[in-house]
Amino acid sequence: MSKETPENLPATIRLADWLTVEQAAEILGVNRGWVYKLGKAGCLKTIRVFGRMVFSRKDVMDWLEHHSRRGQREKLQ
Repeated sequence: MSKETPENLPATIRLADWLTVEQAAEILGVNRGWVYKLGKAGCLKTIRVFGRMVFSRKDVMDWLEHHSRRGQREKLQ
């Protein structure tokens, strides 16, 4: 997944579609650092809002569904 740029962002961003790092970590059952790594690695779609990284709720839920079935965390470099 690639990071969003101003050119390909939707005209309207619904807050309910995005999660803070704390919310994403709680849903995934991991610590905040792991969520940042997933975002920086491009595994989760992220945007910056007022300097804070926020995560696509859909991508978080898709990642959770995909990886919980396999029973393992995705390896990051």
